[in-house]
Amino acid sequence: PEGGKGQCHSDSGGPLVIDGVQYGIVSYAKGCAEKGYPGVLTKVSGYVDWIQEHR
Repeated sequence: PEGGKGQCHSDSGGPLVIDGVQYGIVSYAKGCAEKGYPGVLTKVSGYVDWIQEHR
């Protein structure tokens, strides 16, 4: 990544939402959208069954 776009370290736990649909949860990032350090997200669709069971 070129830097300047992405998650900041303080965004952990926040949603990745596109057109009103949540696709991910921010896991962590180094600094704030630093070049060469992409943010890491958790893919929500992999946990739909667990979410449904525990809500």
